[in-house]
Amino acid sequence: KQIHQPPYIAPGCSKDGMQIKIEEDANKLVGRKDAVAEIVGLLTEGSNQLKILSIVGMPGRKTTLANAIYKHLSIDTCFGVRAWGNLSQVYQKETLLYSILDQVHANPSNDISAEDVGQMLYQSLKRRRYLIVLDNIWDIETWSGLCSIFPDDENGSRILFTTRSHGVATHANSFPYALRLLSSEESCELLWLKLFNGETCPGELSSISKRIACSCKGLPLAVVLIAGALNRTKKEKDSWEKVAKTFIRSQSIQERIWDILEESYKLLPDHLKPCFWYLGTFP
Repeated sequence: KQIHQPPYIAPGCSKDGMQIKIEEDANKLVGRKDAVAEIVGLLTEGSNQLKILSIVGMPGRKTTLANAIYKHLSIDTCFGVRAWGNLSQVYQKETLLYSILDQVHANPSNDISAEDVGQMLYQSLKRRRYLIVLDNIWDIETWSGLCSIFPDDENGSRILFTTRSHGVATHANSFPYALRLLSSEESCELLWLKLFNGETCPGELSSISKRIACSCKGLPLAVVLIAGALNRTKKEKDSWEKVAKTFIRSQSIQERIWDILEESYKLLPDHLKPCFWYLGTFP
């Protein structure tokens, strides 16, 4: 089995490693700037032994936080090599490893066998101070199949991964960083940024938008989803009141999210609704 993989470009970087601007970064870091500074400190300081850190939390903004950390100037100067790997519930280990290898090896072979890619990655990281970010590890088995590939040369190397599972974070013997929920003010700031792109919220929509933001209970994903629903309606108080009634009446965050998704689905053009369901049949 041979792996033929196009060059992988990490978030926020061009192929030669130069940082590029990610649109709306400022929007995405609402309520997370302190976390960036704290985690950067944990990665760049302390023991020379290989340290594993995990960002643990409910769906929403863990990837954004990890991306901001990955692009931080202190991280760039501290580590000789950096690489980013994306995971999902259904992923191919060899493809993931090749994407990381492509970032740490100057000229990896395009025809490396699946059996050899892990060993080549290990050798490419050996004696180098590295940071590897693994985004979205779902289960313990996935981590168990990856951890032995990263050498510990006691040179200050680090692994940072994001996960929804406290069990995965514990099993990995990581330092878990649990994301706090947003405050009411931060939820409102994020909602306004998503809806008005930094412009001032119109006075007639201020009260209803604050009420909607507070009802998200500090969950960034809920704020983003409700912003998407509101963006597809008229920016009028009556239209927003209708969305708010459906959203706020729910008893739990999970119900709120499902209500937002339902509203988003209803607002899709008719020709896109079957497309949504077709896509939903795949893992």
